[in-house]
Amino acid sequence: MWQRRVLAAPGVYDTTTTVRWLQTATQHADLRVPAASRPLIHAASAAREGGEAGEAARHAAWRQLAAQQGFFGRTERRVVGDREQCWWHREHDFQPPPASPDAGWMAFDGADVLIECGVHADYLEVWQRLPGSTGRHAVLARGPHDTERLLIAGEHLAWVRARPRPLPACPPGTPLADVLQAASAGERAAALDMLIVFGRWDGATWHIEHASQPQWEGQRLPLQVSCEGGQVKVACPALAPAGWRLIEGCV
Repeated sequence: MWQRRVLAAPGVYDTTTTVRWLQTATQHADLRVPAASRPLIHAASAAREGGEAGEAARHAAWRQLAAQQGFFGRTERRVVGDREQCWWHREHDFQPPPASPDAGWMAFDGADVLIECGVHADYLEVWQRLPGSTGRHAVLARGPHDTERLLIAGEHLAWVRARPRPLPACPPGTPLADVLQAASAGERAAALDMLIVFGRWDGATWHIEHASQPQWEGQRLPLQVSCEGGQVKVACPALAPAGWRLIEGCV
């Protein structure tokens, strides 16, 4: 599990966005929550009154949700000369598809700091490995095209689920907020219904820390995962118990 410390790009220097990236041997999950989003969203939830003030708060809240970034999918490692690239194939993306592939030159700075420089874009990211995120690892998946997955790295766990239907067609790189500007409330709700949830798991209790849907944050849920005779069993109030497959690692 990695936490981003710095993003530097032309006109951008960001140290405040909450970013979590869980990487296994072949799979990844990523969530990026702007620092200003949670206060606005909680204010909108408290704004029960009608009129212009309530409407303005609700409008600001959905735009803040739409400003989040996150994705999950398959990771490809490439060695080019004496340097290494990672390509993150975003099989499911909270935002519309990016304008260019997501790929970075990767280099360690010590054991727990990773420097990423863009292959197709001009940026630099500094990543800090979080304690307790090595050792056991596993990826479980269910649904057609593995649209729901559990990724485990040490005591860290990510639960990801694709939105129920694809976003409207739009040019690559279009911000989700722009796509949804003229959408109905129902269309916005469906577009924002993609789950990317990060937390810690001690083998019995799952403490959710960050999520694309704020109502999940702070929850503590019982969670048991086992693999017996090739059958994967998941026991958690938030997760469907059946249909899970082990696609990487071991539980």
